[in-house]
Amino acid sequence: MLTAETIQTAYKKMGYDAVAVSNNDLTAGEDFFKNSMKNNFPWVSANVFSTSGKLLFNPFIIKQIGDIKVGVIGLTGSGKYKNDEIVIGGWQDSLPLQMENLISQTDMIILLSNLTSDQNNAIAKVFPELDVIVTAHKKQGNVPPFVLGDTLVTQTQGRGKYIGRLSMHYQPGKKWSDTVHETLSVSNLSLIH
Repeated sequence: MLTAETIQTAYKKMGYDAVAVSNNDLTAGEDFFKNSMKNNFPWVSANVFSTSGKLLFNPFIIKQIGDIKVGVIGLTGSGKYKNDEIVIGGWQDSLPLQMENLISQTDMIILLSNLTSDQNNAIAKVFPELDVIVTAHKKQGNVPPFVLGDTLVTQTQGRGKYIGRLSMHYQPGKKWSDTVHETLSVSNLSLIH
């Protein structure tokens, strides 16, 4: 519990706008999440439900950044997590409705996901409206940005020990260019005209 509270405090101090719920996070328990949500901690997950079928977290947040409305949605992987009071649903059932809501309200959509690479790749193919997928698969480590269809996919090293910076030049309605430049800690991306 101390670890979970310390990580949450650090994220708040760093100014995180959204944090996806992972199956490991769920081990902190219901009381931890109730308290953190009372304090407006920005947990997001579109596929974590109570046994009655109620979403336990906000599925997404919408953030106004300059002239751009950015939607950030979270997906939780099931892993080996077991709890009789919590159901981690499949993305195939949860994501379509939430994407429909986001597409109509935003200019850009970012998915925070701790699903497997195969699942994230399938999502990118099914939802070309996703602009960016930031993954959190702990076995992969650092994943330099790459373009999959119309979606940019990337990941920083896991467990909150490393921070990555992703700089994007956004132009509405444009596709990612094939040139993705990576430096030590900054990735610069651009959209083609």
